[in-house]
Amino acid sequence: MTSINSSMIAMVKSLMNFVEERITISRERRYYGSFSYLLSKTLAEAPLDAFFAALFGFTVHQSCGMQGSLKDFVQLVTFQALSSSALGQLIGASVTSPAAALAMGPPLILVLTIVGAVGPSGSPSLPPLLEPLRSISMIRYGCEGLCASELSAMAAEKDSLLGQKRNKLLLRQLKLDKVTVADSLRGQYSLLGGFYVLTLGALMATSPRIQPLEEPEE
Repeated sequence: MTSINSSMIAMVKSLMNFVEERITISRERRYYGSFSYLLSKTLAEAPLDAFFAALFGFTVHQSCGMQGSLKDFVQLVTFQALSSSALGQLIGASVTSPAAALAMGPPLILVLTIVGAVGPSGSPSLPPLLEPLRSISMIRYGCEGLCASELSAMAAEKDSLLGQKRNKLLLRQLKLDKVTVADSLRGQYSLLGGFYVLTLGALMATSPRIQPLEEPEE
């Protein structure tokens, strides 16, 4: 739930901000380029998004008595929120109207949750056509990293050998025995960078074409 909540909150916030800015941006795009706009927007919003996501992760970890590393927990939640926010910017930059952006964002997060969440039997089996969606699901990397961190810590801290074997067996049943927090963070880094690059391309493709003024005929 931590993974899903952080993604949904970040996505909706990013979409709402972009919707509010859309009209102003369309009027002012003649004065600055797409790269300048995206860079300034990222520098202004990413630190705040990271702060609140880290605070959320810290609060959940301390309140729920999690046994995994606090650092890993906060990092995973933070970068998942940043990736979700970047995806929201990509959607907002790709569609033609604010209503379309708000209509696409939440359903897309729902789909990425279905294909990426880790359930009691591990990650769901998907048809070949839907398998690529798993690779772009920030929720997948968040869930896998959080589960691997927590279950690995529980397996290491069990006093009895039987308890350690039970938790390691659970990791194998969930198909997380080969998943590490570092792998999950690398997946989040890749998604974050890829979403920013695609957002820049979408902004450049949808930039308004201004007809130059011509001198009046005498």
